[in-house]
Formats: sequence, C-alpha cells, structure tokens
Amino acid sequence: MGHYSIKQLEQLSGIKAHTIRIWEQRYNLLVPQRTETNIRFYDDQQLKKLLNISVLLNQGHKISKLSKLDQGSISELITDKLINTVSDDGIEAVINELIISMLDYNEESFDRLFSDSIMRRGFQDTIVHVIYPFLTRVGFMWPINDVSPSQEHFMSNLIRHKLIVAINTLNFKQTQEDVAILFLPEGELHEMALLMAFYMLKSMNIKVIYLGQNVPFNEVIETYNYCSATILLCFITSDSIGVKSNQEFLNDYSSHFKKARRYVSGRKELFDAIQMPNNVKKLSGIADVASMIQ
Repeated sequence: MGHYSIKQLEQLSGIKAHTIRIWEQRYNLLVPQRTETNIRFYDDQQLKKLLNISVLLNQGHKISKLSKLDQGSISELITDKLINTVSDDGIEAVINELIISMLDYNEESFDRLFSDSIMRRGFQDTIVHVIYPFLTRVGFMWPINDVSPSQEHFMSNLIRHKLIVAINTLNFKQTQEDVAILFLPEGELHEMALLMAFYMLKSMNIKVIYLGQNVPFNEVIETYNYCSATILLCFITSDSIGVKSNQEFLNDYSSHFKKARRYVSGRKELFDAIQMPNNVKKLSGIADVASMIQ
C-alpha cells in the first residue's frame, strides 16, 4: 500500500494541495489516515479516487456531485468513450489512467491506453506528449520516486519493451552525416529518456551508438575517437556522477569531444546550482531532441 503526503497527491494528480484540503473539509472527499506519530497520509485507493475525479472534472462534472458518489459509481463513469472524448486531446486523462494502471499492476489497461494514444497521435507524439510527462510526474525519470519499487519496475519494463520494439522495427536508412553517441554517465541508471532519444534520432535516420547506462567516461572518449561522432547526449539525474560532482563532470564533458555538439538533460533542480559550460547545451525535455539536428 502506498503512503502519500498531500504534496505527493498534488504532484501525481495535478490538483493543488490547497484545493484538496478544501474538498476534504467541504465535501469529505478524502479521509487521510495517520501514522503512529500522527502524520497524515493517503493510500492508493484515495489517490486513484482523486485521479478519477480529475478526469471527470475535465469532462465538465461538478465536484459537488462527484463527492456524493462512491468509488464504484465514479469508476463506472471512467469509460473508454469518456477518456477518448475528454478535452485537450485527452492527454491529462490518459496520464491519470496510466498512473492508475501502474498502481493496479494492470498491463491490459496500459496496453489499451498506449495503443489508443498511438492511433490518435502516432508513436513519437505519444512518447513526447504522453509517456514522457507521465514518467516525469511519477518520478520514474529521476531517483525521487514516490511509488513503490515494484510498481516502478512493472511500468518501466512495459514502457521499455514498447520503446525497444519500436526502435528495432524502424525502417532505418542512414541519410544524415551525423553520428550520435547516447550514454548515461557512471552511476546513472534511469535510461528511459535515453531510449526515447534513441528512437527519435533513429526515426530521423541518424546513426546512433547507444552505450546505455553507467558508462565510464573513458569509454565514451574511446567510442568518440573511434567513430568520430558529431553529437553526444547524456542525462544527469543524480546528485553526483560517481565520485565527481555534476559540475566536475560537465567541465570534463566540455573539455573533451571538441569536434562534436554536446548536449545534456535531466532533472531540472540539479541544474539550478550548476554553471553550464558555453559549449554544452542543456535540453529542457525530450521534445528538444529534434533541435540537435542542424
């Protein structure tokens, strides 16, 4: 069972903590539990209820009426037709339903949501506008997870499988001169965004040398010297790179690979305290991968 603070409910549902508190007081919508030390928390069922209510609110339902429904009645309103006709192209609804699929270990629901999104948006737009925001919201991209490790592994492996299959089935024919090296620095293990970048670059007929996770810096240098890469991309998600600070890593990254364009991305908060080298460009998200191609 998950234990969520009200701040974590806000992060996962997109509903402000202040609003959640008002709904508790006015409508008795959620009833937090308390630990032995009297700290308030919410469980998986209450999170799912809040996520479903968020979907229904986007459909025009009123919180005053939804608050009077039991969980079974709320679930009945969450149908495929409802999700597919929700405003804003259904993205918020799909993200909420993906979170519920994760909490319930529901592979069938995940497959349905993923397939429906691909039919509506295409594979790349699904990755950029649905899956990436979903992973960012639940913290899978970076090591600050609020869900249990088993839930993370369950959903991460489903998405990873979809990405690898899509990468392997691309009709690739190298038409660009660029060669890209993709890697995670030593100690970095969260490779989902790196796989997304692999798919996007390969779909643009860019040759990709995918080194994957936990790559020692000297191996990146060796690969670069061998293949004369023109693009390097890595992601920083941890507070340090092995024994080095993120700043030290970026300084090394800046001083090598001088004939290539160097890019980095990762958890936003980590870059607030970093002085970015002039010759390393930070990508704000996976959608910026296309801007790497000149």
